[in-house]
Amino acid sequence: MNVIEIPLYRSRMRNRIAFRSDPPPAVVPRIAHVLALAHAMRAVLERGEAKSHGDLALATGFTRARITQLLDLTLLAPDIQEQLVFGNADVPVRALRRMAIMSSWQEQRSAFARLLITIDRGSGRVAK
Repeated sequence: MNVIEIPLYRSRMRNRIAFRSDPPPAVVPRIAHVLALAHAMRAVLERGEAKSHGDLALATGFTRARITQLLDLTLLAPDIQEQLVFGNADVPVRALRRMAIMSSWQEQRSAFARLLITIDRGSGRVAK
């Protein structure tokens, strides 16, 4: 008798549980979505499709302050942004905004390293 083994992955489909042979999609960190939005907004400004943060605010429904906060994230050092997109730590956006306004990428890297040290390895959340 031959035995065929196929890995199955449990998933919820509406109100029932189903089993699938293909793996579930990878979970994308929230910060990756936020950074993608920030870079898209920056590109709109650079192409001249919006003339100001106010134009972006009107088009998106965000406040001008929120637009500024999002655009500040594009000032993070490229290697920090890469770690955020491909990492698995749940880093609070508020802490990143504070880093983004630092005067040099080296300062940002030091602050980011300190922040990562405080992350609770069990939950992926920043320790209090």
